[in-house]
Amino acid sequence: MALWHYYHAPMTVVWAFETQEIPRLLNVTGLLPTYPGIPHDETPRIDLTPIKHFDLKLCVAKEWHRFPGSYLVPDGVVIEFVKSEFNGLLPGHFENIPAEINSTSTLWLRPGTSRIPNTQNDLNKEEPSRYVNANSCDYLIDLDFPLHPVESPLEPRYAVDTKTWDRVFCRSFIDVRHSRLLTRAFWVPGQAWQKSNEFGDYCLLRNKELVNKKEIAVKGRLSQGEI
Repeated sequence: MALWHYYHAPMTVVWAFETQEIPRLLNVTGLLPTYPGIPHDETPRIDLTPIKHFDLKLCVAKEWHRFPGSYLVPDGVVIEFVKSEFNGLLPGHFENIPAEINSTSTLWLRPGTSRIPNTQNDLNKEEPSRYVNANSCDYLIDLDFPLHPVESPLEPRYAVDTKTWDRVFCRSFIDVRHSRLLTRAFWVPGQAWQKSNEFGDYCLLRNKELVNKKEIAVKGRLSQGEI
């Protein structure tokens, strides 16, 4: 129970991105099909493949170590990292290399997964090419502790920058530094137990300007028959 109530926010936020925010984008731009007269429980599963027309970038900063994995993010959305206080080696993208017909590896259609990138190392040395600028991100996942705010030049409080970011979806995440060991390890109902814990906001943030521009651009392309 403690894992669900205190630590599940990273999974929940990414799930909300796939099941709520992406369908919203498809809906407001006319790419989400409608099924009039069909009962809700018989409606076909939403096809998320048109999201590729948005060329979306989902970024992770200091929360890179809690990111649940790209398998929860639909194809067509690129995952990138934003520089934080962490100075080790972060994962990179597989090379997009088509399989060669006459190659001995024709049984494996993604040869890029078996190649060692030139920017890789086995010393956990930081690789600057892994990072993108936060201003280029359409969406950003970040954790903020409003009761005990902490920030630095490399880790600003994105969640409170309302000029740039909208809070799309947030869930509580336990503040282990300001919660007791016993109460953060076990979940027990009731205020007497819960008052010993403090929480932060684990959020999916949307870049107001970038996403709005892409919504307008996709609507225009759709109206002109380009999509």
